[in-house]
Amino acid sequence: MDSKLIWFLTSFLLLTEAHKGKGKGKGKSSPFPFDDSSYQGGLPEASPFSCYTCTNAWNNIECNREGIRVCENDDQACYMEYYDGKRGTITKRCIDRSECDDPHSRNVEWTKVGEKHTFCCLSSGCNVNDTPSLFPWLPHPPSFPPWPPHPPSFPPWPPHPSTFPPWPPAPPSPPPCPPGPIRPKGEKGERGLPGLKGAKGAPGPIGHPGVPGRPGETGIGIQGPKGDLGLPGPRGPKGDQTVLDPDDLIKGDKGEPGLPGVPGSRGPKGDTGKCQCEQNQLVVVFTVTASDVEPSDVYTDVRIQGVITNITTSGGAPALGGLHPEIMTFTVPFDGLYSFHVTSIANGNGASPMVLFRNGEQIMTTARSDKSAVGAYPLGTNHVILGLVRGDLVSLKTRPHNSFLSSFLGFYSPSDVTFTGQLVYAPAQ
Repeated sequence: MDSKLIWFLTSFLLLTEAHKGKGKGKGKSSPFPFDDSSYQGGLPEASPFSCYTCTNAWNNIECNREGIRVCENDDQACYMEYYDGKRGTITKRCIDRSECDDPHSRNVEWTKVGEKHTFCCLSSGCNVNDTPSLFPWLPHPPSFPPWPPHPPSFPPWPPHPSTFPPWPPAPPSPPPCPPGPIRPKGEKGERGLPGLKGAKGAPGPIGHPGVPGRPGETGIGIQGPKGDLGLPGPRGPKGDQTVLDPDDLIKGDKGEPGLPGVPGSRGPKGDTGKCQCEQNQLVVVFTVTASDVEPSDVYTDVRIQGVITNITTSGGAPALGGLHPEIMTFTVPFDGLYSFHVTSIANGNGASPMVLFRNGEQIMTTARSDKSAVGAYPLGTNHVILGLVRGDLVSLKTRPHNSFLSSFLGFYSPSDVTFTGQLVYAPAQ
């Protein structure tokens, strides 16, 4: 059960029993045993009007530690506000009497922080409690009784008699202070905020030297390069000049080549030569066209309707391979880099999408890459450079309809297609 509810029920039962005892013998009992207008807040009536004052304290005890202060500007009312919640705060201060329209009543307002309670009262120090408005029938603490008068002064000392008179009786003791009202035990305060991180400590002493490590393993080196040729050694002594029999002679090693001879005279001018560079020249270039090309449900070859250029030669002679005579398919005749350009121009809503393949693999398209997109453009074009080898197959086809809507609504229309290819570089043959 919530601790606030337990405190509420306990206080209610105790005060109800006390109120029944006070109401015996009277004609009519009142739910408010004390009149709010005469409550002076537990401070002597002669004191200046004062209120407990704090700002955003964590609890009532912390707020009251800041003390009670004399109100300024003729303020004659005390004010308190607090928030319910896990981290509620309390604020107390003095206010003008005109701002306290409904003394000793609680006003509740919902805010982003929590449930806001406000309370005002008209007695000095009356905002000492943190939740007085929750129990408006609680009696206000009675005022402290005035201090009893000082005891009468002792009579002057008589002249020194032979016998001292008896001491006068001691003045009566002041009456004991009445007990204060019984208050319920307050709730446990919130845990305080963690303290700040301590300062960095001083560096510790230098440690002892560590144990020497084990010797490393013997590395495996790589044989270095061969060294430079050394300088020639000194010349040996002259040999024996004894004449030997030719049969006893041994053939020596071959000697070093001699120095080159003197250049001879320049010969006559030769015949004029003939350039043989065209014998190895490679030429591959073509441009073909087609009209009224439309996409179908599958990839479809584009049939050639017009040939603008088509040359495939090696050294001036026709070479094997090149452009197919009926469809836009090209068989690579030589290894090298080839440039291909495709253009599709619509005769209506949108250009038919073209797709270029290399050996059955899609390389590029003139349409949008998102096949699920609806709609088309009146012009589609693209360009690519491919590294190819002899025998590779490059073909141009129409891409199928990308959706039912594009086919039904007629986004694509018959288009004029141009297909161009060219050899831009070939290694030496």
